[in-house]
Amino acid sequence: MKTETEFTVDYFIEKFGAIPEGRWTTGVYRDEEGRCCALGLCGARGPNDGCCWPLEASKLSDLVTTEIGGTVTTLNDDTGAWPKLGGTPKSRILNALRAIKERQ
Repeated sequence: MKTETEFTVDYFIEKFGAIPEGRWTTGVYRDEEGRCCALGLCGARGPNDGCCWPLEASKLSDLVTTEIGGTVTTLNDDTGAWPKLGGTPKSRILNALRAIKERQ
């Protein structure tokens, strides 16, 4: 089990970089086909799926909110606020994390 300090920007870049595009989704933590959003890939689950918000999802959320002022959901789901970060959930999340790393 990872400790709080192990959830770094490098950890998330490596984790999400290894997940194929076809395993990502938008609009829900996890869809019927088993695809997940970034938070879902970190173990988060919504009310219809057992409500769970593990430390990994919390640390990703804190990192994104603190460093860029947006939310993981707006990045993942492309609400229009982050068009320059990419055309897929994976690319938007990874590009945001890389930008955070450059600023640190």
